[in-house]
Parts: sequence; C-alpha cells; structure tokens
Amino acid sequence: MNSRRIIALFIVLLCLIYSNGYGDSSNKYKYRDDEFHKQEEDEILKNKEKIGNRYWVIKNDEIRFYDFPDVLAKQFYVTSTESFVVQDWVPSKYSSTSIYVSYYKIAFDSGKTAYIEAYKLDEKDYIKTEDPKIIDEKRRQEIDKIFKEIGIYKGQSLWLKYPKSELPGLTKIKIKDYKFKDDKYLPSIKCYAEGGDRDVEIDFFYDDQPKYVISQIRETFYIKDPSPIVSKWGKRVLTAIKKGKVFIGMNKEQVRLSWGLPQEINKSGGKWGLHEQWIYGDFGPYLYFENNKLTSWQD
Repeated sequence: MNSRRIIALFIVLLCLIYSNGYGDSSNKYKYRDDEFHKQEEDEILKNKEKIGNRYWVIKNDEIRFYDFPDVLAKQFYVTSTESFVVQDWVPSKYSSTSIYVSYYKIAFDSGKTAYIEAYKLDEKDYIKTEDPKIIDEKRRQEIDKIFKEIGIYKGQSLWLKYPKSELPGLTKIKIKDYKFKDDKYLPSIKCYAEGGDRDVEIDFFYDDQPKYVISQIRETFYIKDPSPIVSKWGKRVLTAIKKGKVFIGMNKEQVRLSWGLPQEINKSGGKWGLHEQWIYGDFGPYLYFENNKLTSWQD
C-alpha cells in the first residue's frame, strides 16, 4: 500500500470520527459546563439546607460574627452561650456557591441579626446543634452511672494506688465532686477531692468509652481501705512508699505505690519464672522483677 492510499484512508477515518461527534470539542466543553452547573446547584441546595436550623454557640474567641457579609465588616464574639436561628444563606460577591466564601444570616434570640462564615457552622467544638445545658445533663447522668458502677459516691473515702497530684501512694482522699471538662484537645472527667490536708484535682481522660474511663479510675484508687493488707508489709516498706523510694525485695504493687505506673513493661518467662522489666521515662531508670520481686535496677 503506497503512502497516498494510507493518507487517503486516514482522512476518511477522521471524517467518520467527526461526523459522529467524537471529535467535536464543543460537545466536550458542553459536558463540562453541564457538570459544573450541576455541582453548583447541588452546592447551593446543600448550603440552604441549614436555613431554619437552630444552633448554640458557646463562649470562645474562634467564631466571629459580622455586621455585614464581608470579612472586612465590623466583627464581634459572643461573651456567653447564645442561641441563634439561620435565616438565610448569602453567597459571597466573590463566588456564587463556595461555602468557604459565603455566609449565613442569623438571628440571635435577643433579636440581633448578624452574619457568620458558612463553613464555621461545622465547628463542633464551639457550635452545637443541641442546647449545651441538655448536653451537660446527659454527660452528668453518664458520669454518675460510671461512678455508680464502680461504687464511688460523693463524700466517699478512697486511697491512691500510686502517686497522684503530688500525693504519695496510699494517701487517703475524700471525693467532693466530679464534673466533665470539655476541652477541645483532651476532654476529661475532673475529680475534686480532699487529701493530704489540701484540695486536689484528678483528671481522667474521657473519650465516650465508659469502659476505658472505668479502667482508669479503678487503676487509680483503692475502693476499700487497704490498711489491713499494707500494715503487714512492715515499716520499711511503708516509709519507702511515703518518701517515693524503692529497694530490692519490694513487690510490684509496692513499687507502683512508690514510683507510680511505668511508661513501658516488657515481660518474658522461662524455667526461672516470670521476668519483667519496668521502664520509667524514655531513657530509664529500668527496674527488673523476678517472680514479683524487685531484684535490680539501672539508672
């Protein structure tokens, strides 16, 4: 087949392609335009779904409200928890759809109207979809349930299983109250108590998993007075615990009462029994146990 025939066939093929619309660039761009407009419409509908919804904003210095739908407008922050209703969605003069440059017109219960950047309504740490008082009451009931399951109540005496809040292990404390502490990065249950002739606060990490909170509390306190058991340990052990000291021959519970929980525990077993290495801090000291007895340590 000569070159002229090849060129002729190629031209015929191109004609067939264009006659069927495959080579029509206008169709391609029309499809893209239609797709873009569909996305625009979906975005607008999504933005407007929040109109009529009620929200609560808690006191913070993150959420700004504006007198007009413009970041250059006069702005203010709430000084206490306030409720508002979304009245309208206002597209930005810079973009007709983008939620990141659009606003919601809102009306506070006081009657004052303002504008908030649309994407800020998703700031769950400061913007709530339920009355914070109701949220707090639900948490209070859940915390009460947790402490009830463990068998702890206000006014009860407990004993520390390891040093805590600058108090040595075995210190007797009295529970005064416990509350949820809503922290953006580390929510916790704060336990208020009296111990060592002063007020103390003990925090327990809270992650909406009651079992984990319960394990933390049980790991921290003796619910029953441990005196009948620890009194048999002898004066030397009890003095070491009070002073935060350890010595060869102490068992693991005694060491924990004196030094607290190790950062890491490595275990191994053999004919000699169970061997454990307790590591305090990133670089020691290292404590070594053989069958529950401290046999050596390394600074």
